[in-house]
Amino acid sequence: MPQDTKGPEFESLNLSYDSDKHRFNFSAKITDDISGVKFAYIYLKTPSNENYNYSASLRYNSQTSLYEGYLELNEYAEKGEWKIWHVYTGDNAENTNTILDVYSKLNPTGNLIVGNTEPTYSISTSKSEVDEGSSLSTIVNTANVDPNSILYWS
Repeated sequence: MPQDTKGPEFESLNLSYDSDKHRFNFSAKITDDISGVKFAYIYLKTPSNENYNYSASLRYNSQTSLYEGYLELNEYAEKGEWKIWHVYTGDNAENTNTILDVYSKLNPTGNLIVGNTEPTYSISTSKSEVDEGSSLSTIVNTANVDPNSILYWS
């Protein structure tokens, strides 16, 4: 019987965000040369890189022949593009494999973008016409703009 000395390998990885369910979905093709895949995990980091406490376990789906999983988020989850911190797999012979540079080594498809990340601006005024000597209020509404940004208009 051959000896198993190599951990499982990710052959592909797909990422998506389901805004209706507030969750990330993952699917991957993972193979092991001899003993079979025992577990697979994906670890994420938030857009601000301040929180690394998010992970998802992937389970084999015999109907799709892929390992699939998801990560539920709440309505307060940080907006922006989340990133994979690393992936970790193990086989039935206790071999493991950790991939840190996921984006260059696996080239995953899809993304983990929560909410609209493009900055948007809208400007409105309190009056449509102003008489000389009267005052006018201008209201600027922004979304996805860095709070330290300085806005200019003329």
